[in-house]
Amino acid sequence: KVDALYDVIYSMTNTAIKVRKEKYERQKLHGIVFLMVDSMKERKRIWEESIKMKPTIELLIEPRMGLNLGRIYTVNPVDMTHIEEYEKTYYSDDTAEVSACGASMTVVTTAMTIASMCARQLINHSNDIELDNEIIVDLMYNNFMNRSW
Repeated sequence: KVDALYDVIYSMTNTAIKVRKEKYERQKLHGIVFLMVDSMKERKRIWEESIKMKPTIELLIEPRMGLNLGRIYTVNPVDMTHIEEYEKTYYSDDTAEVSACGASMTVVTTAMTIASMCARQLINHSNDIELDNEIIVDLMYNNFMNRSW
């Protein structure tokens, strides 16, 4: 996911972002954070420990994806409405889409689409364009939904 996002941002803006492919161990985060972990348990932990109510975090962009469906959450981590609405989007790891071999299912077209939309959220934010907080992409039926909080 992070490599796809890097490629998309670089191709759209000629800007190289800092990609951190490392296990989260309570690192201090700041600026704009792309949270791209594979489990809801880890997502919740990182949110609680290092993002929620942290004024050093300007924006959280957090994609989730399965085989044909993706979601992008864009959150101001010090806005109480954003916090309440974002935390409603949690579900158990048992609910996540899983393949027969036990690995989370994704496909290249889904990953690239979601990465492109994450890059667009970053670009729009940089240009002071109002952001949707939730974007849902159904690639099987080419449906898109979005909403602001």
